[in-house]
Amino acid sequence: MQHHPLSYSRVQCGAISILLVLLITSRVSSLQGDNVCYRYESYTETETIPRNQTVQVLTRQWCLEIPPRCTSYRTEIKEVFVKQNITKTRRVEFCCE
Repeated sequence: MQHHPLSYSRVQCGAISILLVLLITSRVSSLQGDNVCYRYESYTETETIPRNQTVQVLTRQWCLEIPPRCTSYRTEIKEVFVKQNITKTRRVEFCCE
């Protein structure tokens, strides 16, 4: 199957257009000049953090008792994931006089 050469150039033009729009909007979103001030504000993010937790695991094995199954417990370390709120700081630009 042969592709028409014009279809490739349309795809390339579309990708270049999207890239240019992204570059222009990133430049416009940052303030420039002498009247730009900065303040720092706190915000909270929820992060999932791995923690090691000890757990008791029930095990059964054959033994010489009646009934012939003995129960025992062993301690294992298990990785659990805990959600934690973390306070972070970000710099915010604003216009000032």
